[in-house]
Amino acid sequence: MIHTAHSRKVRCGMYRYRPILDSLVREVDADLIHQVMDRADPAYGGFVSAGYGMAVADHTSGGLSVARAACALLAEQSPMKGDPELLTRVIAGLRFVRRWQRPTGLIDLPRVDFDSPPDTAFVVQLLCPVLMLARRLAADGDSAARTLVDELVETLHPMASGIVGRGFRTPNHRWVVCSALAQAKAALDGFEADDYIRSILAETIDINPDGEFSERSTGVYNAVCDRSLRYIADLLPRQNLLDHVRANLSFMELVMEPDGTVLTCISRRQDQGRTYSPISMADSFFDMAIRDDNMSWLAIADRLADIAIRNANAAVQRDHSVFWLLQPFLRMPDWIHRRPVSGSCHTEPRQALLRHSKMWISSCKDHRAIAMGGNATAFSLRNGDAVLQALRVSGTYFHAAHFSADSILPIESSVDGDGVNGVILKHDGSLRHSAAWDLPLNRPVVFDNPHKGYYELADAGTRERWKLPPLDIELKVQQVDSGYDLLLSTDGGLDRIPFVVELFFPSGGRLQTRDLDCCPAEGSELFLRHGVATYRMGRHAISVGPGREAHRVPHTHAAGKVAGCFRVVINLLTPLNNRIEIRYGLWSEATRAIHAAPKSAPVETRVKEIPSLLRV
Repeated sequence: MIHTAHSRKVRCGMYRYRPILDSLVREVDADLIHQVMDRADPAYGGFVSAGYGMAVADHTSGGLSVARAACALLAEQSPMKGDPELLTRVIAGLRFVRRWQRPTGLIDLPRVDFDSPPDTAFVVQLLCPVLMLARRLAADGDSAARTLVDELVETLHPMASGIVGRGFRTPNHRWVVCSALAQAKAALDGFEADDYIRSILAETIDINPDGEFSERSTGVYNAVCDRSLRYIADLLPRQNLLDHVRANLSFMELVMEPDGTVLTCISRRQDQGRTYSPISMADSFFDMAIRDDNMSWLAIADRLADIAIRNANAAVQRDHSVFWLLQPFLRMPDWIHRRPVSGSCHTEPRQALLRHSKMWISSCKDHRAIAMGGNATAFSLRNGDAVLQALRVSGTYFHAAHFSADSILPIESSVDGDGVNGVILKHDGSLRHSAAWDLPLNRPVVFDNPHKGYYELADAGTRERWKLPPLDIELKVQQVDSGYDLLLSTDGGLDRIPFVVELFFPSGGRLQTRDLDCCPAEGSELFLRHGVATYRMGRHAISVGPGREAHRVPHTHAAGKVAGCFRVVINLLTPLNNRIEIRYGLWSEATRAIHAAPKSAPVETRVKEIPSLLRV
């Protein structure tokens, strides 16, 4: 009979083995109702995914379900440990995975990828830790573990073999594939993939000196890369790869918010602009905190683990996170019974200029501002519960004036001469697709092929063009008392070009002007014609202004909406030379205005520049 954990009160608050295990057991108990146990059904043993409406074996559904069920069967102190019915179900699940495999040994991710090496590698990442645990327990006489070893080997060997030599299609896939093969090499007798692993690692890790991976995915793929590199470092071994993990954790620490969410507007993947608590980073923060005796990372791991467990127990989020939270304890059983006391996060005021990532960050306890280049979002501010999710600037000048800074320069502090109190973001118009008109070719143009003709010739540069002057845009972001002054200017181009400054705020808060107090819905837009608009959420507030109404062009075909937000728009015309004042503080119902928040202590260490976060 399968035992459940419903009667146990789950204690959260720290990255500890028993609350994590209890949460995993709850997830397994919830999964089992979706497993097909009719032996006459071709999907026998599979877990039916609500998203697919059928049994699948990929790492987001069935592969994950069977992996965590196996963990619940084997893990120390699990109420499901050794349960005969659960053993039957795990074996059935593994056999379904084998039936799901293509002749290559690979599996599908039915949403998009078929006969997929990287998606198979994700499943190998899930099942290899279970196999390693089962081998240890089998050596100590655990009969359920001994049974599972053979089933896992039979499942994993064709998968790992199928991955070799068959490629990937995103940057993080390379490290997932290498990690899976390193795990298979350690877990499967006689399996070798050294040449293929070396050929992938020869490309070098796609991380800049600031600790940012090329996909810039703070919500999803940073965790995937860090976890994969940890496995590769330990199992090959290549301990130097841990320096990249350290660099990325240091970067993540800079872009994490006090509430456990993380800046995502910089991402190049599906997490862009969405609200994420990077709970899948918790195992890397915990693992590296123990290795490096880093109390700040341990505190972050505690916070993220607490969020993950609460989400899982409330069925808010069902994903890999709790499974991965458990893995450091299964790899290092001594950590089950003892771990360091909780650490503490940095709360003192800090500044960092990350030249390679084109970012400047200024933060203290409840406040964080980020100015950034290479992104449609140029500025973002959090003041407690009040958030300016994104500030964007764009013009209608032939799609060449959507502001995305190509360079970032520091503004040296005039107070002590040894700090940075702002940055200058520069958008170089000469680097954009030029504002121009196509000239005639004076010869026939064939239009019988829909993929050729006018536009292909223009894009290929075959046509000569009458070019208009490039438009340079500069945004100077400077810190002032309780706020920031943003000086927006243009050089070149033409006059009378419509520009918009778009300010995105999360719905659910209130917006007040001199004559209006409302609660805008997600997706709505308001034009700030003059004066100041104040956004408030709870006791915190952010004001922006002054407004301008130089035109009524509603948008400029720029980056579009921001999920969960409404838009406040300031309309301008070139040439630009405008100051936007952004202030933050505490909201007073008595005065119906912002009061400056209590001042933080002086910045003890102002980071003028971080040339590299890598430890070498």
